[in-house]
Amino acid sequence: MFKRFSNKKTVLFAAAVLASLFFSTGESQAGLKEVFSHPDKEYRPLPLWHLNGHLTPEIIEEQMTRAVQESGFGGFCLLPVKNTTPTYLTEEYFERYGQMLQTARRLGMKIVFYDDIDFPTGSAGGKMAQAFPHDTVKQLNKIERLVTGPASLEERAPEGALMAVVAMNTETLERIDLTGNVANGKLFWSAPQGTWKLMYFTCVPSGRNLVDFMDAGSVQKFLSLTYDESYRRFSEYFGETIFMSFFDDVAFPQTGGNGGYRMWTPSYNDAFIEKHGYSPTSYYPALWYDIGPETATARIALHRVRADMLADNWVKPIADWAAKHGIVSIGHPMDNYNPQAVNCSGDNLKFYEHMDYPLMDSIHYYGQGRDGFKQIGSAAYNYDKPVTVVEIYGNYPDASVDAAMLYRSGMELFIRGANFFLPHGLWLDEKSVYIPPEISWRNPRLGPALPHYNTWAARISMMLQGGRHVADIGILYPIASLQANYRMDEPQKMGSRFGLYTYPECDFQVLSRYLVEEVRRDFTFVHPEVLDGKCEVRGDTLHMNNRVNYEDYKVFMIPGGNTIHWSNLQKIQQFYESGGTVIATTQLPSFSAEPGHDADVQRTILSIFGGDALSQPAKENTQHHLKIEVSGKTIRTYLDGTLIDTTQDESFSAGSIGFRQATRERARFDNLKVTAADGSILFRDDFSQGLEQWENPDANTNIEDGELHVFENQLLLAKDGKKWKDYAIECDFDSGSSVAGITFRAADTQNSYMWQISTHTRTLAPHKKVNGSWQKLKSVQFGDSTSDAVAQVTPYTRMSHPSGGKAFFMPQPTVATLRQILDSALASPDVSFPADLRAGSPGGMGMLSYLHKVKENRHLWFVANSTDEPITAPITLAGKHTPEIWDPSNGQIEKIGFTHFEKEGSIFTEVRLVLPPVSALFLVSPASQE
Repeated sequence: MFKRFSNKKTVLFAAAVLASLFFSTGESQAGLKEVFSHPDKEYRPLPLWHLNGHLTPEIIEEQMTRAVQESGFGGFCLLPVKNTTPTYLTEEYFERYGQMLQTARRLGMKIVFYDDIDFPTGSAGGKMAQAFPHDTVKQLNKIERLVTGPASLEERAPEGALMAVVAMNTETLERIDLTGNVANGKLFWSAPQGTWKLMYFTCVPSGRNLVDFMDAGSVQKFLSLTYDESYRRFSEYFGETIFMSFFDDVAFPQTGGNGGYRMWTPSYNDAFIEKHGYSPTSYYPALWYDIGPETATARIALHRVRADMLADNWVKPIADWAAKHGIVSIGHPMDNYNPQAVNCSGDNLKFYEHMDYPLMDSIHYYGQGRDGFKQIGSAAYNYDKPVTVVEIYGNYPDASVDAAMLYRSGMELFIRGANFFLPHGLWLDEKSVYIPPEISWRNPRLGPALPHYNTWAARISMMLQGGRHVADIGILYPIASLQANYRMDEPQKMGSRFGLYTYPECDFQVLSRYLVEEVRRDFTFVHPEVLDGKCEVRGDTLHMNNRVNYEDYKVFMIPGGNTIHWSNLQKIQQFYESGGTVIATTQLPSFSAEPGHDADVQRTILSIFGGDALSQPAKENTQHHLKIEVSGKTIRTYLDGTLIDTTQDESFSAGSIGFRQATRERARFDNLKVTAADGSILFRDDFSQGLEQWENPDANTNIEDGELHVFENQLLLAKDGKKWKDYAIECDFDSGSSVAGITFRAADTQNSYMWQISTHTRTLAPHKKVNGSWQKLKSVQFGDSTSDAVAQVTPYTRMSHPSGGKAFFMPQPTVATLRQILDSALASPDVSFPADLRAGSPGGMGMLSYLHKVKENRHLWFVANSTDEPITAPITLAGKHTPEIWDPSNGQIEKIGFTHFEKEGSIFTEVRLVLPPVSALFLVSPASQE
């Protein structure tokens, strides 16, 4: 990454950073042990210091000194917010900023330059819109009407930069590009016979006072207001005290609610032509509609350019500015952990290509987004980045963060690729903390733990920065299917749900959870461009050819999706035919991302996976019948005709029925019926006539194919039934791997019963809501236990090639199925644990997992138990090693017993680990013994 540093000063700085962040090649084992015992301050966490009050020299001196001396932090990310005084970017503010830099230098602290006020980045404290109103963020709008031909039209085009005008026949889907028919703001068209959907696509200001992130010229103007002004005043600190810049929450949703995440820019068409060699105008309808056989390729081409423009015109200029001024760049888009990148960053790996250090955003609560964090860690591995930063703990429910949570969340992020921490955060005014928790010496729950925690985190960060990641499994990042199946303005993609709604077969984050938390086999998501440009087949290995972080995959997986780049599939076929193992899940692709290759994709998929795979069901039918009988204080619950629970409660005696799906929960329902005690029908809805019988429907509650789909609706309530007392509610439902929530005896929106059922984990959780507060009554396990459920091996197909290549397709992925296939495919896995080892609960509190790196001729295995239970278990390492235990909790290094054994011609090392609750350790061994 340091190749971009252009002048002597920044080259020297780059060398200094490289030396401080990574082991030097001449460092001795004894020297490394000393650094491990006493890690340098550069590795210590740097909290976001929210400047939510009045800055004075006295407060600056006190809080910065205490942060170092009492908490053990290594510095700060200085974050001005809405109530910072002096006012952001005034001369008085810069005076205080200079005092903070002076104090940091004296204390030996490092400072992260946060590039705006509050979040998101892009307003320059309001100056962007004032100084450059034409350079603010824009959105794509569609205005359409039906035209019946033959007809002659002469009409004025809508206001805004005209991107395209297209007419599409409503029956044949024939498209006529009318963009060239517009002259002097008027459209002239002789419409042929038929009914045509006439669509105008215009780019207009979104109304938000943020920079146009997709336009390089506009971005340079933003940099002039914040970056340049800060450097002009504090150049002596850049590259020394200030070592990093930070931007926050840049993403397509920043167009605002009316923008529908349709961020666009007037220069888009020119960028498309430059990339593809032809105009995109005839493709624009595909952003909203099915346009026939070209739909997938059109969407992919359009969305790919938009993602590239955000990365090339926002991320790259900032990284270039940072390199020129002697620092490194970090930043993140909104919800970079969610599966659907198309309406957030555009592409959750490609976004980080130009950035020096990718940044994760781990906020809201423990476990939030954890299935998606491997995307950011994988971006670092794909693009050969030595450091992955994480903004962590922000907006956790305050009471949920104790000392154990600092370590628990921390080690789980280290496992997923993070290796430098920015805790969220410290507050200037601790009485006005509006994003908990307060992570400082003042917090009685956390303050006493911080000195040890910061040293612990520094040791792990030092060990995990740089080097190369070792994983024998690669997974194709399914951005092509995500793009091919994304349409603008669908209800499920609106509101606060950006980044969540994907096609039904999208399973790559499920695979991430299975592999990290339960199967315990590490992997890397591989971007399609990286697979094409950096990966080469070497016998039965797929080699990612990076300068430092090269990786060798013995297994390559194709997650569920209907579309794949033809160029990717050709390389995967070559890998298979050279002896490699290929695994596909849920849905095999049948469409090409490139035009004209659908038949090639289908033929190649058939040759790899065989005809039996194509005849496998895409997904299991998971519809069930639920019946809840309420009679007096007795509530009986039946699933598929079997009584699974009887509950006694008399909090509510009467009320209506409905559905409740909390955050990230989705389910579908059908054939709803409410029957009185005497057998008469009180209410019935087969959802064929809309939602007229219901209160509180929202954009994410809709009817599709005659079924009610509910996603994140806190209460969909029947209009009738406020006085119903004893009755039975019945319905068919399918919640997949999520849960279904059924509400009954709802006196009002604040008082009701709610039964939450998961057929995936076979649990029923009866709740009641009293005066707006939820109470969980109990948890009921029905049928097979959860462990039995995940242990079930579902049917899968297997093909083999004369070269020794293997190909598996599992249409219904489970932990047990994935483990069985990997055991069959990988005779010598890099790291393995006993198959029957249980640690924590799937998706619950804590896990046991690992990360393996090789750095400066040493193997480093980081193993973490974030559960509340002690774990004693063997771990098997491929190769002949002589490991030691390096304990990050105290810096001590100890010998450990190990055995070597041979299996199928390969040598392995087995170590028996003893891990207390919420603890982690390193196994360290010289690499030269291989």
